[in-house]
Amino acid sequence: MDEKDEITSMGGCLARVFWIFSGPAMLFLFGVIIVTQQLSLPTGLDVAYGVVLILIIVSRFIDRPKLPKSPSGSPVIDNQSKEIYRAGILSAVRDSVIILLVGSGFLVLVHFVLKGLI
Repeated sequence: MDEKDEITSMGGCLARVFWIFSGPAMLFLFGVIIVTQQLSLPTGLDVAYGVVLILIIVSRFIDRPKLPKSPSGSPVIDNQSKEIYRAGILSAVRDSVIILLVGSGFLVLVHFVLKGLI
């Protein structure tokens, strides 16, 4: 696909910025606030942390390759398009599992630090 043929929507760009930069920064800030304020489990920040973690995963699925469309608007289904689409889905699933494990692990680590166990 040529660079000029690539169409990027504003929603897709915002989803990418969120799941790569903004979302993890928010999770880090929530973790820092939980430690500095010495908040015990569960708090509103823990709920907000979980919501942002889920939104990161959702935005990762929004930011995946789509099947190309023909001029009539129907999806073009050829072998190369199928492989790109399949690879995009597998990549989104892999990234989502990593995000979930690392994000949950960070929240657990924050609460262990708070309890003085680390």
